[in-house]
Amino acid sequence: MIDEQIIIQKLKDLNYDGGENFTLSDYAYRNGSPLDLIMYSKVFWPDFIEFEGMVFPKMMVEDEEDKQKVLDYLIETKGDKRKVEQSFNMIEIPSFLFGKKRAIELADEHISFTIAKILCETWFAKLSKEYSDKNFIFKILIAEEAGDEMAIMFYQS
Repeated sequence: MIDEQIIIQKLKDLNYDGGENFTLSDYAYRNGSPLDLIMYSKVFWPDFIEFEGMVFPKMMVEDEEDKQKVLDYLIETKGDKRKVEQSFNMIEIPSFLFGKKRAIELADEHISFTIAKILCETWFAKLSKEYSDKNFIFKILIAEEAGDEMAIMFYQS
């Protein structure tokens, strides 16, 4: 669940003046567009692909060069598909989605964690629908586990 008041306070800290009792829906109504909605739908409900029995967000394995990287790492890990999925399916939040500079400006730990939870829930739902014969594990990794910043990771069990 999103703590709307924390997000609203962040907007106020960024000098957004939505009036006395505005909601996130009010903000979206005043500032969003149908194009924003379509763009963000690709973040929250992305396309996935299956390659060599492994499942990846399509944005991570887009072309033949990416597929070769998967195959190379599969050889390096001596065929450990779980390790390959864990490596390619670790998404840093929020810099992977918005670029490092913009992410650092706007996202604190609470914002990043909220995004991570939402992505885990929506991606799990999409994967369960599209790959009902497979079981997926999702993890939220704190910055110390992931490197520079919080991340989500998913892989098949």
